[in-house]
Amino acid sequence: RCKVHDRLQSESGITVLFLESICTDESVLHNNYRLKLANADYTGVDAAEATSDFLQRVQRYEQAYQMLEDVEKGQLRSYIKIFDAGVKLISHRCQTDARKTIYGHILT
Repeated sequence: RCKVHDRLQSESGITVLFLESICTDESVLHNNYRLKLANADYTGVDAAEATSDFLQRVQRYEQAYQMLEDVEKGQLRSYIKIFDAGVKLISHRCQTDARKTIYGHILT
């Protein structure tokens, strides 16, 4: 994230706003897993094998993922965190107009 943030700001002066989706709602997760198993990665693969593979991928992502923090490597971060597909939203250092626009898109 730091490299992306620094490059965008230094090369083009873009103000960076990170979006983070955090989901712990089992029904939402299982629905998303079901949808993922229909993608091209799993065409022709046995359903049980595909499910096992995908759940292993999720575990690897969870182990490697670092949640957004207010300050990362000494730099303040602007972000919106989306919990459980829009049940809860948290914004940090996000301008009011941008937040209203983004919230409108997230919640539709």
